[in-house]
Amino acid sequence: MRQLFSVGYPAGAVAIAMLLQQSRPAWYVAWTLALFMFSPFVRRVIDAHYGWDPQSPVLLAPLLAAAVAVLTVVRQSSRLDDTRMLPLLLAGGAVLGGAIVGVFVSPPALVAYAALSWGAPIALGLYVMVRGDAHREVDRAVGRVLIGGVMVVGCYGLLQYVAPPVWDRVWMIETRMDSIGAPLPLRVRVFSTLNAPGPLAQFLSAALLMILARRERVRWGSVAVGSAAFILSLARSAWLGAAIGLIVLLLLGQRTLRRIALPLVLAAGVAAVAWQAAPNGQARLTVERTVGARITTLGTLSLDESYRARRYLVPVVLADIRAHPLGRGLGATLVGGARGLASARLADQGLYMDNGVMEIVLVLGWLGGAAFLLSAAAAVAHASFAPSSVGRAGRVGYLAAATALLAQVAGGTVFAGVGGAMFWLAVALANHRVQPAGRATLAARPAPRTIVAARVEP
Repeated sequence: MRQLFSVGYPAGAVAIAMLLQQSRPAWYVAWTLALFMFSPFVRRVIDAHYGWDPQSPVLLAPLLAAAVAVLTVVRQSSRLDDTRMLPLLLAGGAVLGGAIVGVFVSPPALVAYAALSWGAPIALGLYVMVRGDAHREVDRAVGRVLIGGVMVVGCYGLLQYVAPPVWDRVWMIETRMDSIGAPLPLRVRVFSTLNAPGPLAQFLSAALLMILARRERVRWGSVAVGSAAFILSLARSAWLGAAIGLIVLLLLGQRTLRRIALPLVLAAGVAAVAWQAAPNGQARLTVERTVGARITTLGTLSLDESYRARRYLVPVVLADIRAHPLGRGLGATLVGGARGLASARLADQGLYMDNGVMEIVLVLGWLGGAAFLLSAAAAVAHASFAPSSVGRAGRVGYLAAATALLAQVAGGTVFAGVGGAMFWLAVALANHRVQPAGRATLAARPAPRTIVAARVEP
């Protein structure tokens, strides 16, 4: 029965993606996002009933569904000559180079999983770009699935913090990740339906900004519970990234500023009053101490444990990068819970790779890493000036989300898995070019009428 669920879930996810990607692009993108949000939860429920599986095939479902986009991208390859797609193509080329190096260094299974984690989100972004005919429908579908999904993710995250369900407790015990807290009420770093606090925070930092830029009134419930779960994830790099993204959202979207400023202020006031009136004073003090201590470390990083660990990490990784200028290849770092060669050597020294820039260069090499990082930055920069069929507010929301994720790269890898899916999707939706109204293409213009004068014979 376990095999039926573990294999049947990703197989069903891919089958549905195959059916949708050709004829229903908006549904396909929404389906893939939903898989990224909820597949880790499905994995934990299966493990709780049938035993712990450290390499569960269930987690392949969103990556394989996103990889299905390659079929459409190949069929529409004639459209790839657009300069908007160049950053994504360069990033994909860097990932391909990392996979080629990885084949000679790491086990094939690790290389394949890492290639999916890094490459499938890029394929999803390219899919949205080549399917420009469905751009508005994809935008609406993304908005709906994020508003509904963040509501579920936020509510479940609050439940998880107050009373973690058995499948979450089993997962926390089996993974032995001390950094995510203890499987006890009010002791959990919230990870909700995702796989860890880091991926949850990356997802919410982008999703909340996308939702804020939308016009649906129901978005405020999602913003409220999503923000609470985001805070309880205790992910400081994501907090800082979201703050930068919010500044972008407010500075570039004047109408967005007027539309959301007052509701945000009112919501903050109501939340503060409700929080002080909460009946469980002990729980309130616990949350205040936990979140307050985390915020305090932002101003005293030299006293923070993870900051001190990064200081020891940098010289070790730099020495490895200098010794391997072509990179260690995909599969060398932590992949789906399994330690690659580079991660294992760091673990032997009591270190953990939590610097995204250094991990990208370590995996892809000097040239590939620089190409990948510059491509990501160029994609965001281009989106700052590109007109979009989703309107200025929508474009600014996607731009803010991409900026928030890019700002987190120093604190961890944001381009793999759900973080990568949100980044490249935001870039693709912000970069869609709109043809100015009233301008017809040459092919669409009517042929000029010619008037032939009749010859009159004398």
